[in-house]
Amino acid sequence: MNKLLLGVFLSWLGLAGAAICASAADSSALRIEKTGSIYTEGVPTQIEKDRALAAALRGVVLVLLEQSSLSPAKLRLCKMNLDQGDLAALKKLDLVGEPQIISERSRSGYYEIKIIASPKQSQIIAWSGKLRDLPIKNQRIMVVIPEHHLQNPIPDPAGETEMIRLMVQEDFRVVDQAQVKTIRDKDLVKRAIKGDPKELLAIAQSFGAELLLVGEAFSQDVRSIPGGLPACRARIEARIVQCDTADILSAGDAEDGAQDLSPAVAAKAALRKASARLYEKLLYDIYQRPVSSRIRVILAGCSFQDKLDFKRLLQSLKELINEVQEISFQDSRAEFDIITSAASSTIAEEIFIGAKKEKINLKVAEQSNRRCVFDINPKAASAVGK
Repeated sequence: MNKLLLGVFLSWLGLAGAAICASAADSSALRIEKTGSIYTEGVPTQIEKDRALAAALRGVVLVLLEQSSLSPAKLRLCKMNLDQGDLAALKKLDLVGEPQIISERSRSGYYEIKIIASPKQSQIIAWSGKLRDLPIKNQRIMVVIPEHHLQNPIPDPAGETEMIRLMVQEDFRVVDQAQVKTIRDKDLVKRAIKGDPKELLAIAQSFGAELLLVGEAFSQDVRSIPGGLPACRARIEARIVQCDTADILSAGDAEDGAQDLSPAVAAKAALRKASARLYEKLLYDIYQRPVSSRIRVILAGCSFQDKLDFKRLLQSLKELINEVQEISFQDSRAEFDIITSAASSTIAEEIFIGAKKEKINLKVAEQSNRRCVFDINPKAASAVGK
């Protein structure tokens, strides 16, 4: 009898497991309940109600994404792309089936909507696969965040280390922290923190950095509850600056606290937590604002007419190149600086393809992160403008 009951129970488990798998594979079988809410200045308008519904729909998509095998970097990219879309944009993506409204609560200053809906798994997978990663990850970044605890510098900054760890985890190219150590506590860093980053930007560029994350952090012991562990609070402020233009891409601050048997360990833990909070803010800003970089483009072995034709070609790539600046023309060599948010590899490919269409005989002689060099056959007739 016990064996029979055990067999029935195992069979039931098998059927239940199959049903769960089917639900995960079949988007129509997966129903998710989510709430979207918004604070308003008065009686909620229809636009504000749509924003709350959009928040609920994003929540439905995120449930499926968080259960998938996406990397942390890819999941973050998906989240931030979803955050940029209003209700119309989300409906156009068609990632969620028609939602069923369970309840609505509305009063002056507040609106809440609760829905149940099915995420469309195949569409969500296809959409997430098409998302291109941050152009900023093609650029090298230097992180400099000196720290103090009760006016004493901390030799191995926990906040700086945590910021670097999070960036490396998401595939950012970061300058070695051992190089940063040589300048961390110098006066030029203090001047950069106060708003004059010229010297530090020059040093960052000498280290091969295109972006500079500079800031400061401090921690302080706080009174703990009697009988409790020593407690500490930490605060960190930082901003990301583009080295070649000195543009501030993002700025922010964050605070957090921690407890430990050792006050020193509590200080480092608080700094790490505050740094992780700030990292989220800075990264979100960067997602909202496209990062442009300056790339030197060189055309060698060219005539003056070739230079003019090549410049027109660069100016025609308006979807990729924001600005074309002519630097010089000397000894059959034309140099330009272009401002773009695209990677130099993409720029080189598009220039090469565009030249072929215009019957300009180009050869790619060099392509690096900050530089593209092309050779031209001066005997080849240029068809641009003819």
